[in-house]
Amino acid sequence: TRGDGAGGGGGGGTATNGAPPSSSGPSAEGRPTGNVRLELAEAIFDEKKKKKDKKSSKDKSKDKKKSKKSSCKEDSESQFRIGAKRVVVVSRSTTVKDLLRQSKSKLKLKKVPARAFVARGRAVLDLEEGDDLSGLDDGSVVHVTFSVPDAGDAGGEPSDGEEEEEGDDVDPLDAVKAAYRNRQRRDAGARGRRTPETFDAGRREAFAATRRRLPVHALREDILRSVAENAVTVLSGTTGSGKSTQTPQFILEADGEADRRRPYIVVTQPRRVAAVSLARRVAEERGCPAPGKSGSGVGYIVRGDRRADLRSCRIIFVTIGVLLRMLVNDG
Repeated sequence: TRGDGAGGGGGGGTATNGAPPSSSGPSAEGRPTGNVRLELAEAIFDEKKKKKDKKSSKDKSKDKKKSKKSSCKEDSESQFRIGAKRVVVVSRSTTVKDLLRQSKSKLKLKKVPARAFVARGRAVLDLEEGDDLSGLDDGSVVHVTFSVPDAGDAGGEPSDGEEEEEGDDVDPLDAVKAAYRNRQRRDAGARGRRTPETFDAGRREAFAATRRRLPVHALREDILRSVAENAVTVLSGTTGSGKSTQTPQFILEADGEADRRRPYIVVTQPRRVAAVSLARRVAEERGCPAPGKSGSGVGYIVRGDRRADLRSCRIIFVTIGVLLRMLVNDG
């Protein structure tokens, strides 16, 4: 209600509105004045349940006409948990869109929330971005969330906020998992394209005499016969007798190097230093390139280091921990 003249308010001012400046009533331009105290709360929905019920929600929404204005509706997804909370005092003329922007800093969120609503039991009152806060009472709890209603509930296409929320559901380990799957595919392809071992005949012959002087060489035929006839063979000998370096070569030479479809011969060692040193020693005795080099028939896999050409490798030295992981991961 406008006053009559300058004395309408009893003072010497030029008041054009009968309401005092501190009043929460509408201004001369129709905009609300005054402040309102609100409690901002981050609402975190169960996105897994939301996605599971998304299809059925869309089917039900086809038979209903939704209004674009704010409406109080029963929301089956209104069960949410509360994240960060903060009490703020803002002007009643503040729009919901501005309130969403302020909530990013007030609640220390990573981005601007896409939706604001007031929950009353299981009923949810969505606040339109263009509306102001004149309809809210002091102490009202305004929930902000990144989750937006499904496209079927809103009667239109998914909003930008929904697309951003779907992007937040990306597993941060997806890139690692994809790299691991690609590596497995490459390894499987490499095993399927076995190539013969390359070696230097002169170097192999030079170590032949040294190998024949080892104690285990006198039992070569007995070892091979026991391996062929039994599922498990226990070989016991003193340190340096050639158990770990010669027995794998006996088995490989007996199988025939032309049969490259045979599985790997895995040799375990209690320490990574022993696995690496023995792999290099066997590679020298066989006259092939160093472990991990192209064409090498010997390799090793220890924690933090993997040197094995899967196309030509036949003997692999590993630690016990690596072998257990190979068994758990099926190779």
